[in-house]
Amino acid sequence: MGTAAGMSFLDKMKDKAGELARTHGDKLDRGLDKATHAINRRTDGKHAGKLVDLAERAKGAVGGLAQGRGEPRGYDDEPPPPPV
Repeated sequence: MGTAAGMSFLDKMKDKAGELARTHGDKLDRGLDKATHAINRRTDGKHAGKLVDLAERAKGAVGGLAQGRGEPRGYDDEPPPPPV
């Protein structure tokens, strides 16, 4: 499989992901909220701040895919802060 064929496949997958994000973005957001809530319950809120941040970034990525941007919204190049 050559580079051009690989890019074509990746472009198709990105287009499909964008289509799914546009069609089912609200369901994806609700699923992220439910997962965040479930994990918070099971960990007694120990990681609440990190989970909320992660969920918001994931929602931003879904929004970016839905809008067809090159980079998903919410993506940044900064590494996460070191653990405390």
